[in-house]
Amino acid sequence: MSELIWQCNVNRQPREALEMKKVHFIPKLIINPILLLISCFSLATAQPALVKGKQHFTFSQWHGPSLKVWIYRPSNFSPDSPVIFVMHGVGRDADRYRDEWAKYAELNQFLLVVPEFKSRDFPKAAGYNLGNIFKNNGGTLNAKSQWAFSAIEPLFDNVRKLFDLNTNMYSMYGHSAGAQFVHRYLYFVPGTRLNYSVAANSGWYTLASFEQSFPYGLAGSPLQKSGLPSALSKNLTVLLGTHDDDPEDENLRRAPEAMAQGPHRLSRGKYFYTQAQSFASKEGVTFNWQLRYAPGVDHDNAKMIKFAIPLLISEK
Repeated sequence: MSELIWQCNVNRQPREALEMKKVHFIPKLIINPILLLISCFSLATAQPALVKGKQHFTFSQWHGPSLKVWIYRPSNFSPDSPVIFVMHGVGRDADRYRDEWAKYAELNQFLLVVPEFKSRDFPKAAGYNLGNIFKNNGGTLNAKSQWAFSAIEPLFDNVRKLFDLNTNMYSMYGHSAGAQFVHRYLYFVPGTRLNYSVAANSGWYTLASFEQSFPYGLAGSPLQKSGLPSALSKNLTVLLGTHDDDPEDENLRRAPEAMAQGPHRLSRGKYFYTQAQSFASKEGVTFNWQLRYAPGVDHDNAKMIKFAIPLLISEK
């Protein structure tokens, strides 16, 4: 048995390509190249809004490196379907995250968008978890247009165009390293069209404090003190697996500043939320964050999804 994979590219705009794959499990055959070309062209020129299920495309309509974007389009998709961005973890395995979320996108009829931030373009935690704000984890700022955070809004514009959406807001979920991306996105990208956000099982946090230096606090970061109340007023849920409490996890950061937040992810999430809540109360500013738990779940994205869905697609 062999597997024939079609991969076709169509340029809808300069520097933007739509890629789709179709897989047939068939015996080895001699393929007529002309028929294959015709079939490939027909598949690739199909409008994304009309193609059900899994697909992916390359997004280049921003000032940073091109991103592969993994999509699930539900069968009852409409121009008013909700849009949920899912941010992958440290493995940069956006395709796996798309696949784990796909059945929930079908069941709840939302358009699933999973951008992939490759390690070669966004290296280490500084490049992805911290949004590529600083060069080489040092004190020199990158241009804001190069921040990983800066890809999201133009990507949303691109998705709206490709799928003919009326929807004018999106929600965002991140797990582990993706949760680090999400909670810092709220700090450093004001004025977005983000509706609800969920940060699930982050390994460590940037605290809502100017008494501690970035990345563990906000001192020395691009955020000014006057901008913090805006971040605290956004709809963020800190979602924690109650069994994500392994202090020996190999991916758990053990820097003194991280250890001061707690011995494991569960305790660090509680600390992050409580510290922000205390700051907001002290300063008398609006606080729209909430803390929720996934009972019995450890550090597992797939098991967190059913707890995250109600926080992303409906009023709380």
